[in-house]
Amino acid sequence: MKHLSVLRKPFLLLFVAALSLLVGWGVGKVLTLKRPDSYSRSLEDKIKMEEGREGEKEKERKEEEKLPKEWESYTGIISSLDSSIYSEGSHQLTNENGDTVLLLEAEDDKLMVSLGMEAEVQGPVRMTADGNQKIMMVEESSLGSR
Repeated sequence: MKHLSVLRKPFLLLFVAALSLLVGWGVGKVLTLKRPDSYSRSLEDKIKMEEGREGEKEKERKEEEKLPKEWESYTGIISSLDSSIYSEGSHQLTNENGDTVLLLEAEDDKLMVSLGMEAEVQGPVRMTADGNQKIMMVEESSLGSR
């Protein structure tokens, strides 16, 4: 009897090792298995993402076409403008001496955010209706170091 138990131990060890290899191989196959529908979905997603990028590029190009090509850039301190002085513009850009460089207007709150600070403003410039002052429609502004 003792002789049979000695034979069973190596056989049992070989059986467990073979079973472990088989299970590991099967789990590896399952984990690396790609379903055909998931592949096609990811390809469709890639196509949609590419179409979205093309749409964004088209939008940017249209926006650039809307904006005037002749922008100017000025740096100075943005201050509120007394509406009784000029009939146009809501703010003014002044130099270090406090002299008005040009009048400013914007379609959003970018001038209010920069009030009292040195900033660089960019946008198209035209003369006011009375022809005495330059006025800029501020399209972009960035705070300076002051």
